[in-house]
Amino acid sequence: MVQLYIFASFFQELELRIDTQKQTLAARDESIKKLMEIKGVGGKIMEEDRIESERLKSKLIETEARYRHLESMYESREKDLSKESRINI
Repeated sequence: MVQLYIFASFFQELELRIDTQKQTLAARDESIKKLMEIKGVGGKIMEEDRIESERLKSKLIETEARYRHLESMYESREKDLSKESRINI
């Protein structure tokens, strides 16, 4: 049961991190767009920012996939523990 609590806490923290990363990326994209409009910045900086944005998006996708995998493991473990507790009763 302690393991379930630890897993649940871990998933809540991971979900919060993913949401925070999404918000950070969205805010960063907006800030970059506004700055570029104001400054009329050339293509090189735009390309560097686009590459960085793609890298961060890729990292977010990987984190979300890891979260789904861990969530699946958690649910499987929870089912196993539930079965064990019913058997022991």
